[in-house]
Amino acid sequence: MSDRKKKYRLRRTLAKHRKFSYEVLDYDHIKYAGAAYAKGGFRQFGFEDDLKPKEFRENFIYLVENIYVGGYTLFADTSEGYIPVGMVFMALHSLAVPNVFTASVEWFPWASNRNIIESAVNFYNEVRKEHAVIGYALGDHRKLYEVLAKHGIVRRVGTTYTVFKGDRAAIFETIGL
Repeated sequence: MSDRKKKYRLRRTLAKHRKFSYEVLDYDHIKYAGAAYAKGGFRQFGFEDDLKPKEFRENFIYLVENIYVGGYTLFADTSEGYIPVGMVFMALHSLAVPNVFTASVEWFPWASNRNIIESAVNFYNEVRKEHAVIGYALGDHRKLYEVLAKHGIVRRVGTTYTVFKGDRAAIFETIGL
């Protein structure tokens, strides 16, 4: 694929005809995570199926404050209006390299494939201007990172067999501007 075609696709996906934004994760956003959990979300983070709202809140706060260094809530146009469609949690990848983060993403159950692709393209395109981000992808998430790679935002840098026990995961990193 030529550079011109890559730029065209990125520009088209980033077109302003659909709203997108992200906000730094804060305590007001826990309600969005709780709604996603109630519809089956957050199982990849080890949340059990039958947590009461207070238990989920406590576990969620622990996750954000003790495992990750921060995060973002992604908002996009949906059939239900302009609402949150996912959360990105950032962990410091290495103490030796302070500007490199590992991202873990939770897409909310109501996010459409279009919401996911447009939000991921917009978010990673913005964040790569200031930070390097590494993502580990299994199955369907790998397909999303491959779409990001076609847009010229990330590149695949390898495979790991140790991050997810017994599973092979593709490793992607953002391409700086």
